[in-house]
Amino acid sequence: MSSNLAPLPSQEEKLQWHMPISPVDYPDRNPLLSEEERKGIEHLLSLSCWQWRAFEQQLALLERITKPLIDVLTLFQRWRPKSRVSRQHFIGHLLGHVLQTNTLYWGWSSSMWETVIQTIPTRPKEVAQRREPGHTSSASPDLILTHLAAYLLTGRLPLTREKPLRVLAFGEIVFGPALVQAAIDSVKGPWLATGYSERGRNQEDLIHVMILALLVNHHPSLEALTASVLKQACALNLRKDLAHRFGQLHRVLIDVALISDDGLKKTETRPATMLFQDEFVRDIHPRWVAWVRAFWQQTPLAQHHRTEITGHVLLACRWLAQHYPQVDSTQPMDQGNRFSLCRLRLQRSDRLRLRLSADPAAVGQEVRKKAGRAVKACKYVRASSGSESFLSRSSKVFL
Repeated sequence: MSSNLAPLPSQEEKLQWHMPISPVDYPDRNPLLSEEERKGIEHLLSLSCWQWRAFEQQLALLERITKPLIDVLTLFQRWRPKSRVSRQHFIGHLLGHVLQTNTLYWGWSSSMWETVIQTIPTRPKEVAQRREPGHTSSASPDLILTHLAAYLLTGRLPLTREKPLRVLAFGEIVFGPALVQAAIDSVKGPWLATGYSERGRNQEDLIHVMILALLVNHHPSLEALTASVLKQACALNLRKDLAHRFGQLHRVLIDVALISDDGLKKTETRPATMLFQDEFVRDIHPRWVAWVRAFWQQTPLAQHHRTEITGHVLLACRWLAQHYPQVDSTQPMDQGNRFSLCRLRLQRSDRLRLRLSADPAAVGQEVRKKAGRAVKACKYVRASSGSESFLSRSSKVFL
């Protein structure tokens, strides 16, 4: 049955899930090699790809060493049946390092696993086009197989910049496609509801950090995640462009009540009128204040997200009233006056949020940068007067 047609896993099935391969499945995990085992590995590595019968016989003789690796291969082929895998190349590469270190993979450190991954040979382009056996590329099954061996047999997840891991494919093999898709569906809806877009790599990056967090936690259930696990996953992440995605995931998990946050709880219990006290709305046109208040009351976003958005909108309104007093709430929005004053998409950049909050003038720069998109409006939020104000026109691209 395909993953698309498979029944959705129940909550009980998620919580009772266990690793498909565990070190406890192999009682003899002594990392030291005997002399007989060393000679057996040397003989195994001396066999050519055409001596497949002798290779299989030698695998059986070295069962203590080779059975865990064969189990990893079997798991991979279960979820990737169409992938071309060379048992001899994968097992030979790992056992070559076993001979060099005179230590079985049970005793390898994270740095040793990184060395094993870094030394996976690259396949020449012409060989790849002919699909000849021999070398392997970083995108070949050998990379995922080596990561699987490290993760399932020793609990390590060694990530490298030079040969990045395809986390989605890796997670589907470890947890199964159905559980991975269930986790994606649980996060995707609330994430989109906060105003993020599926365009570009946004959704792909969010899925990447979510699965990385599940892998760090060794469990496919979002309910099992904690704030400390997210911090560990963020520290393990090597891509700087994904760092802010962990914050997005954290906020989504708070929204769906899977992770608690005392700081956000304090914000949510704050009275709504505090945002609209005199010191926050000074010099802002009353109709704009009415529109922002209507937005805060009517939008379906979580309360702490509404509070954050409204605070930045009021900041932008104060800046506009100070520097562009000629723009009032009833002025039509023409080609030369398209100031977009809603979200500014500040949640997409933590650095930008800090810069804008420290320098109100920077808000105006960001407003002008976003101004050209205001004509692509998709929905309105009207003020209580019923007239479409300049602010309501300019906000629709961000709602």
